[in-house]
Amino acid sequence: MPCCLNTDDRSLFGLDLEGEYQQAVELLALTSAEHDSMQKAARKAAFDSSR
Repeated sequence: MPCCLNTDDRSLFGLDLEGEYQQAVELLALTSAEHDSMQKAARKAAFDSSR
């Protein structure tokens, strides 16, 4: 199942996408292949015109 990592309002929560991926690496042992797959899924979802 494709999935991607997102952030909420940066100014309100102090989160950024780079920090979220770093947390995923540290806490979930996210691999570079999984990272690449998530980035691909995010790009596909962002530009999906069927929605």
